[in-house]
Amino acid sequence: MEPLLASYRQSSIAFTAGRPMRYSTMVRVTLESSRWLTIVLTTVHAGSVALLIPLGLPLWMKLALAAAIAVGLAHSLRRHALRRSASAFTGIELRDEDRAAVRTRDGKWHDARILPTTYVSPVLTIINLKLAQQSRPRHAVIVPDSVRADDFRALRVSLRWRYRRSG
Repeated sequence: MEPLLASYRQSSIAFTAGRPMRYSTMVRVTLESSRWLTIVLTTVHAGSVALLIPLGLPLWMKLALAAAIAVGLAHSLRRHALRRSASAFTGIELRDEDRAAVRTRDGKWHDARILPTTYVSPVLTIINLKLAQQSRPRHAVIVPDSVRADDFRALRVSLRWRYRRSG
């Protein structure tokens, strides 16, 4: 059993000039548009509009609320599901500790801090980020069909173990 464990330990170490050097623990993921998230967001927003029908509100108020829900859907689809807005995240790079960098659709990389309110599960991961130049947090919504399967797994494992809340 010991030789197997020793070979496992050596697999994560490279030797350069006689000194061991650890591989980088950075994880970089490219984010694509998501058909699944588009369907879920559209269904939830349509359901919200349908719930307005039986309410005892004046028609003008129902129409105003339905318009607000439609605007929210358009925003969510452009930014999170289809990734078409200029500020939509198209890539994320996890760095040491609670640091990350995100690439927006315009191609720029932005430094960020991963917030402890980040949510990780096999079907949905929401990375809450505090970008250096913004006062409000931003969110990277990631579902299985928006990234390669092995990248999604590496991202989830890194978020679960490297960025755990202490205490």
